[in-house]
This record gives sequence, structure tokens and C-alpha cells, in this order.
Amino acid sequence: MCQFKGIFDANDWSVYSIRRLNHLVIDESDTLFDDTFGHEIIDLLGNVIVRDNAQQTDNETDCDEPKAESGAGGLQLVCVSATMPRNLSQTLGNVVDIDDNFDTISTRCLHHIMPHVRQDFHRIHKYDRQLKLLELVKKDVRTGRPVMVFSNRSDSSNWIYHYLNDNGIQCLRLNSDISDEERSDQLMRFQSSQCNVISCTDLGSRGLDTVRVRHVINYDCPHYVSDYIHRSGRTGRIGSKHDSLVTTFVSFKPDVHMVKRLEYALRLNRAIDSVDANIKQQISEKMASNQFKRAKARQ
Repeated sequence: MCQFKGIFDANDWSVYSIRRLNHLVIDESDTLFDDTFGHEIIDLLGNVIVRDNAQQTDNETDCDEPKAESGAGGLQLVCVSATMPRNLSQTLGNVVDIDDNFDTISTRCLHHIMPHVRQDFHRIHKYDRQLKLLELVKKDVRTGRPVMVFSNRSDSSNWIYHYLNDNGIQCLRLNSDISDEERSDQLMRFQSSQCNVISCTDLGSRGLDTVRVRHVINYDCPHYVSDYIHRSGRTGRIGSKHDSLVTTFVSFKPDVHMVKRLEYALRLNRAIDSVDANIKQQISEKMASNQFKRAKARQ
């Protein structure tokens, strides 16, 4: 198990040839196939997914293996994610025949908000959030309910960390401002019940089996539906207690449209429409749209 950088480095340094892989599982594939990492991942798959073991001779070394024909019998590729990007088939279509070589296995609740987890949306002024946060977290601490508090930026996460500690609530933090060693230590203390409150960015929204979490607070409303799904997925997991809760503060106009979509899907128990985790692409499209509007306004 490793990050993709580890696979790239091992291959580049001839430590291990990626063409020897028999199975490749890409977890959090919605993120790894977005515009941030997608091109590198496709380059990797172009080397491994078409390998043919039968065509490799005993005289070939790891570094000079010939590229085999596609479908000659090599790699099993598994892509796993709580949200599936719309362009996944198009992206993988460059290196594998999706129609013939790919099976899709999906739960009935893909892109649904979990029906067994209560979702509370608080329309609240941005300057009133800190007192409401303190009220909610104090209640969680009194009742022994582990809570994750999410912010959109590391500086906000750090502020919440200091704010809660200054008000007598022991709080941990998990964001990109702290070292890998400190992240591991903070997460270990939270998971081992040494502390029941942790302030996070979206760094803590994926890949963590947080079965003990019973309350998720979105101090900052996430900008994208896929981020909301992953944050809310920190509670109500298999093995969790049944009184799980997600609380979201809605304080800014841009958040209202997304919250309306979430509320509509929740009330009708439907999948959320247009879930796309390619955040970088969405930001680029929004910037291009804004530039076009400004240019048109100047005409």
C-alpha cells in the first residue's frame, strides 16, 4: 500500500517495475483522476494495464520489458470511491476498453446522503458561528460524543483549534500546516479516545475509518457536493452508533444553492445530481466564466 509518488519513484529508480503488477486498486479514484493527478495516473496505467506476461522472456530485465498488447492478460484494475467522477469512463478510455473490460459495481445509494444520519442546516450570521460552535461542542463533550469540526482552510482549522482550547475544551487538529508526524500523532490520539474533539480541513474527510465519530460539524460549508458527501461520511459508518449527526453552518450566499440541492435530495431520498469531484476543473471553469463576464462588461 503506498501513494502514487511511491510507485513512480520505485519505477524511475528501477527498484520495482510497475509492469510486474498483477492487481492495482486505486482508492479515492475521484480525486486521483481529477485534473490535479489524472495525467500522471494515465501515464502510469499506459505502462501497466496492457502488459502481457506471456510475452516476457527470461532475458528481459525489469527496465526493458516490452509493452504488450492490450487485453493480453495482465493487470486487474479496481477503482473505488464514495463519489464517481462523470469523466471516469472517458479518462480510462485512453488506456482500456471500458465497454469490454470494465464492470461497474455500485450500491443503490451512490451519491445519496445517508438516510440514517440526521442532517441539520443552520442559517446563521458568520459572526455568530463561533458561539454556536462552542455551544454544540460543549454539549458533545458533556455527553461523550466524539466530534469532527471541518473548515475549508488550514488557518480556519488552526483558529478553531486554539479557540476551543482557550475555552477549556481539549481539541486536536488535522491540516496541512502541521508535519506528517504531528498529523499521525493527533489522529492516533483522536482514534484512541484520548480526545473527543478534532478540528480538520478536508484532509480529514477521506480515507479514515472514523467509526467512533458521532457528530460532524461543518463550520465552513463545503463549496462542492462531493466534499459534503465525504465529510458527512466520517460518521454513520458501519460499526458506528445510530445517533449520528451532521451540522452545517450556512452563512454565505454561494453556499445556499448547494444546500438547496442537498435538502431537495434528502427530502425526496434521491441521488444528488451532478456530483463531480474534479474540483480543479470546476475552479478553472468558474474562473474562465468570471473572466468572460468581466470582459463582456467592459465592452
